[in-house]
Amino acid sequence: MNNENKSILMATSADANDWTMTTLEVYYNTLVKYLGFEDVGRIIVTGCYVRMDIENSDYPKLAYLLGKSL
Repeated sequence: MNNENKSILMATSADANDWTMTTLEVYYNTLVKYLGFEDVGRIIVTGCYVRMDIENSDYPKLAYLLGKSL
């Protein structure tokens, strides 16, 4: 595996069902494997209808920390 090619998945959705991001994650896993990238993190957020839902959560901090860890 080429460790120079890293990938992060960050996605949001208004829908809060537990299956909401399943297809996205399956596609992401396939794409990362096909390209030979290394998955170095994911931030999957559901139940966010408006921008303030995200801004009033810990997700921006988590995204910052994930990016900083690279």
